[in-house]
Order: sequence, then structure tokens, then C-alpha cells
Amino acid sequence: METKTRLGRMRSGGSQRKLMLTSAAAGAMTAVIVGAVLTALTDHTGISAGLTVVIYAACLFPVGFVAWWAVLVDRSTIAGAPAQPEESIESRWYDQAAQSTFHVCLWAVGALGVVSVFWDFQVSAHWLTIGLGTFLAVVFWGSYLLHKRRES
Repeated sequence: METKTRLGRMRSGGSQRKLMLTSAAAGAMTAVIVGAVLTALTDHTGISAGLTVVIYAACLFPVGFVAWWAVLVDRSTIAGAPAQPEESIESRWYDQAAQSTFHVCLWAVGALGVVSVFWDFQVSAHWLTIGLGTFLAVVFWGSYLLHKRRES
């Protein structure tokens, strides 16, 4: 019987240490590559391109590390991890919140369509995307908490 650890072990076999080192190396490489691409695509006037890549990479490293850890870890070796997470109550709340968010999104788009008939307004694409993303995240968060409260 293999012992379970807090952070798990690699799928391909190996220790928790190997999992962490591989995740860190792959996360760092991914962060630098994405940082370089973002630097090439953005205007970084007044600051060197190398420093811009480093700043992007520093911000992206934690995300890259966790993403690679999630890809490489064997879930069955994590202490306290549920055997079937898709059947958990949290998964149920997530599914219900996703459905509610979709329905709110449909209503919001319909309402904006009606409003746009009477009021001619223009919004830049980046502000529209940021606003829509924020709106949907808040609706999902609120819906998740509501479903959690109802069923707890």
C-alpha cells in the first residue's frame, strides 16, 4: 500500500519531491514563454523588454506551477482527496451555479438587447469583455453561495 502525502506523487511514478521539482521547472518555463509572448504583443515603452518578461514571468509562475502540478499529480496519492470528486456536494453546487449563471446571462443579454434599441451607446471591446467577465464571475459566486446555503 502506497502512503498518501499532502501534495501527492507523480502519475508516472516518483516521489513528492520529484513532482514539486518537475512542476516548478515546467511552471517556470511556461511562465517565461508566456511572459515573452505577452511582452512581444504589448507596448512596454520606458521599461526594457527583458525586465518586462521577468515581471510577467514572476506573476505567472504561481499559476504555471499549480497548473503543472494538477496535470502531473496522481490524485489517488493525495491524503484526504475524495475518490470521486464529481459526486461531491461541492460539485453539485458548482453544476447548479453554472446553470443559474447561464440563465442569468441569457436574461442579461436579452435586457441589453432591449436597452440598445432605445439607447444608442458604444463600448470598446476590452471594457465589454472585462465587464461581462466580472458580471458572470459575481453571478456565479453568488449563485454558488446561495446553493451552498440552501443545502447546508
